[in-house]
Amino acid sequence: MTDVSRPYLNRIESGEANITVRQLARLAAALNVEPAALITPDAQDERA
Repeated sequence: MTDVSRPYLNRIESGEANITVRQLARLAAALNVEPAALITPDAQDERA
């Protein structure tokens, strides 16, 4: 898919690792979404 390991993706998702802009672009392309869609919080995630 993006040549990014699953453990690295897990670390990014959990906040243990930072993603580079290049990796963000590659991941977005693989998912067929705009990069902003991956870093913009969903309305459901915004807890008051």
